[in-house]
Amino acid sequence: MTILSLNRFFERARLPESHRKQFRNFNFGMCGREAPPSVRELALSLGFDIAEVQMRQKDRGRLVRDPFSRNGYLIEVNQSDDVCTRRWTVLHEIAHAYLHQSDNLLAGPKYRAGFVHFYDEEERREEREANLVVEAIVFGEGALDGAIGLYGRDERSLCRHFGVNPMPLNIALQKLP
Repeated sequence: MTILSLNRFFERARLPESHRKQFRNFNFGMCGREAPPSVRELALSLGFDIAEVQMRQKDRGRLVRDPFSRNGYLIEVNQSDDVCTRRWTVLHEIAHAYLHQSDNLLAGPKYRAGFVHFYDEEERREEREANLVVEAIVFGEGALDGAIGLYGRDERSLCRHFGVNPMPLNIALQKLP
C-alpha cells in the first residue's frame, strides 16, 4: 500500500479549485520550513471554525453543524490532547466533511454522541478513509521523501518537521518503497 495522492482525494471529494489550491499549498508548506504549516489557518481558509472543548479522554474530535461558521461546520477537538493530536484531528474532521457529507455522517447528534459509541463497518471504513486523506495532506506528494532526505529516518526530527505524533509517521514510513 502507498500513500494516497492528493489528486485521488480531489477526484473523490470533487473539490472546488480554490480548495484544491489550499490543500496543495498546505502540503507544499511541509517542505523546507522551520515549522509545519498551520492547520488552524488551513481550516479557517476553508471556512471551518475550530473550538477546543472538554471531551471524554478517548474522544479526539467531531464535526458539528454551525450556522455561524462560513461553511456551516465547527470542528471540536479535545482540549486535553497534545498539539500534534489536535492538528491531526482537525485535518481528519476536514476530510470527513469533504468525503462523507452525502453519507449522512453529519446528520445529527447521534454521530459519536452519548456514553458509548460502537463503530459499525461503514463507520470504520469512513474513519480509515479520513486518516488516509490526512496522510496524503501531510506526507503525500513527496513531502515525506523530502523530509527523509533532510533528517534520515530520525523519528523525533520527522515528527517535529510534520507536527505529528510517532504513530501516523510510522504508518506512513511503512508505506514507502
